[in-house]
Amino acid sequence: MRILITGGTGFLAKNIIPVLSKYEVFAVGSKDYDLLDSYQCDLMFDNIRPDYVLHLAAKSGGILSNKQYPADFWYQNMLITGNIWEYSKRYMPKKLIVVVPGCTYPSNAPVPVVENSMWDGFPDLYPAPGALAKKMSITASYAYKQQYGLNSTIVIPANAYGINDLFDEVHSHVIPALMLKVHKAKQENLKEITFWGTGKAIRDFIYAEDIANCIPYFIENEIKFASENPCLENVCNVSTGIGTSIKELAETIVKIVGYHGNVNWDISKPDGPANKTFSNVRMKSLGLKCETTIEEGIRRTYEWFQKKLA
Repeated sequence: MRILITGGTGFLAKNIIPVLSKYEVFAVGSKDYDLLDSYQCDLMFDNIRPDYVLHLAAKSGGILSNKQYPADFWYQNMLITGNIWEYSKRYMPKKLIVVVPGCTYPSNAPVPVVENSMWDGFPDLYPAPGALAKKMSITASYAYKQQYGLNSTIVIPANAYGINDLFDEVHSHVIPALMLKVHKAKQENLKEITFWGTGKAIRDFIYAEDIANCIPYFIENEIKFASENPCLENVCNVSTGIGTSIKELAETIVKIVGYHGNVNWDISKPDGPANKTFSNVRMKSLGLKCETTIEEGIRRTYEWFQKKLA
């Protein structure tokens, strides 16, 4: 069986590819096919003729880049989303699995966030333009099933981190950004470092290998959950279900990196939503588990990061 992975050179794909050894995997990146261009998207499907499609490609980044380039995030993700669904319809793989970020949920959704709350409000402001564009895959999943019979599943991981993550001060998500900051402070013997916010915000972090281990199930099985909204019957969170405060996260990173300076918090900077943990009730009902602790996951990630720098 041939499986096409878009965003195949990215962080999550690099964790998923090793668990798909039974498939003939075609992992493509933007240098192979520009998914903003409908012609190149058509060419990709025509050349590969996949039995399954795992769609990971997106324009993504941390809070700073989302704040600076909201139009880019909206426009590029709208194009990518539209092209993938339209050409999946034309080539009709057995199934399309789309990974959608957790920032698509309403900012005021009750915690733990359940799949059925997806349409109950507006996402957090800064990632909203890109998040809403990616969220259109949920609507497309229903529409393309109804009109064309295209089978699909929407997977929503919590905040992923792990080996092969992007370590960049502007574009990284919170764990690699903090890890890079603390590592540099240690290397430069800084007496103190300052993190944004109060540290009280709670997030749901998931080790990327745990997400990867769930993907074969979603490829090989149809899912359908009870929902008043038929658009949400095939949507599933992938989460530990455990919340970690940003302060606890920072303290764990400081300990594992071995930084011994003072840690300050700039409370003039925003925290974002107070608590965003995800329900994993649907996931558990499928027999799936995500068991890597935050400390063990950060330890493995930092070990990989150090080897990369060596």
